[in-house]
Amino acid sequence: MEHEDPKLLADVAEALAGLTIDDITRRPNVVIRRILRSPSVATRLVANGGIIKRLFDAYTDSWEYTNA
Repeated sequence: MEHEDPKLLADVAEALAGLTIDDITRRPNVVIRRILRSPSVATRLVANGGIIKRLFDAYTDSWEYTNA
């Protein structure tokens, strides 16, 4: 899949290091602030169409009804 980028995943994981599961699942503002502290990671996420589609699908709760 074109949106799977191991380097990007590693960079996102590094940017989110130290956050709790509760932060990640229930406090999206905390996650967004962390990502924005790393402008290159934020830019690469926004430029990645597959990531944007997954975010949209998750936000609209349609992710579970599609064939990822």
